[in-house]
Amino acid sequence: MLTAAYVVAIVSRRATRDTVADLDVAIRSVSRRDALLDEARAELDRARRIGDPGRFTEQVLGSYRLGTILGRGAMGEVYAAVHIHTGVEAAVKLMRREALGDTHALTRFEREGQLLVGLRVPHVVQVFEIGGVGAALPYIAMERLHGQDLATLLRERPRFDHASTIAVIAQVARGLDAAHAHGVVHRDLKPQNVMWQPTAGATGAWVIIDFGVARRTDDGHTLTADRLVGTPAYMAPEQAEHGTVSVATDCYSLAVVAFRVLTGELAHGGGDPMAVLRRIVSQPPRLPTAVEPCLPDELDLVFAIGLARNPKDRYASCAELAAAVAAGLSGKLPPALRARGVALLHQRRRTT
Repeated sequence: MLTAAYVVAIVSRRATRDTVADLDVAIRSVSRRDALLDEARAELDRARRIGDPGRFTEQVLGSYRLGTILGRGAMGEVYAAVHIHTGVEAAVKLMRREALGDTHALTRFEREGQLLVGLRVPHVVQVFEIGGVGAALPYIAMERLHGQDLATLLRERPRFDHASTIAVIAQVARGLDAAHAHGVVHRDLKPQNVMWQPTAGATGAWVIIDFGVARRTDDGHTLTADRLVGTPAYMAPEQAEHGTVSVATDCYSLAVVAFRVLTGELAHGGGDPMAVLRRIVSQPPRLPTAVEPCLPDELDLVFAIGLARNPKDRYASCAELAAAVAAGLSGKLPPALRARGVALLHQRRRTT
């Protein structure tokens, strides 16, 4: 009887283990699907009527003649355009008609162009010309990009290979660090705001777009005071709690993007935006290896720093985060970073 009970227990244990493993795979699959669905829904409005003539097609604004609609957002429309003298392509962003009477929105719109007009660096969209609040129709003429955004590419393949991940994070990090050196914090970094721009040959570049809620690091106030700005799933805890936004805030958002590219899921999961915000504020993010066990264990230490709740515990720059991701993927994390990551994981375990 004891032998029979022992054999039954072994068989039952194996069956239970296999069931739990299958359940874990199913949960990861559902979570990844939910993340893709959330991003797809966010793109539906932007996809409507893209490529069709718009209300202002064929009109001339400043130095540019408007063509068809390239995209739509919460605050405005983007038209294809050409310079009336040189024929150089551009993308012209206009305020939505219903927002033209909102002085606050108009001021924010003009400030977006002013923040970028002096910034001439790779990996950040270039602004050519601004028609501010004094113009008959406020507009921002900027570099025309012909590629796809990262969100679209992630719907086609939920996870990137290691080399592609290192490339996108490194290039976006260079763009963010350049903006930070210029005194600008993006505040809404997410896959929808990162574009792949094809170039001659097989090369290309990742470019950061949409600085509509950006702010200067030396601002004593913000036009979005008392308003939650940004995309919940990619927000840092201090942003979700209306705290001080800094360079570290963008570094956190880039870490969430890196987590998404590596695992196919979001660091704090998907679902209802308010539920996501509550998790960001009250719970630690998931570990990469808990979502995708095949990833190197050192990535848990990399993201313990990158997604640290306290901004002072994070990387000093986005370039440092990108270098840590590359080192973690190759299993060559520097001892100093390893020690920081271990300490933060221990602290995390003590508080949960």
